[in-house]
Amino acid sequence: MDKQVTFLLGQRLRSLRKGQHLTQEELADRAKVNVKHLQRLEGKNPSRANIESLQNLADAFEMPLWKLLKFES
Repeated sequence: MDKQVTFLLGQRLRSLRKGQHLTQEELADRAKVNVKHLQRLEGKNPSRANIESLQNLADAFEMPLWKLLKFES
C-alpha cells in the first residue's frame, strides 16, 4: 500500500472514530484488533493494514468496506 494511501486511511479512521466519540481502545475492542495496531494505523508514519483488519474496522463502524476506503486524495 502506498504511503499516501496509508496516511489518508489513517486520517479517515481517526475522523470516523472521533465522529462516533470513540477512544482508540473502544474502537479496537469493537473491531477485534490490537490497540497498538490501530494506533500505528492512525499515526504519523502509519503501518500497512491487512484486509482482515480493514474489514473488522468497517464492521465496527457498521459500514461496508468500500465505504471505509472511500476518501479524497
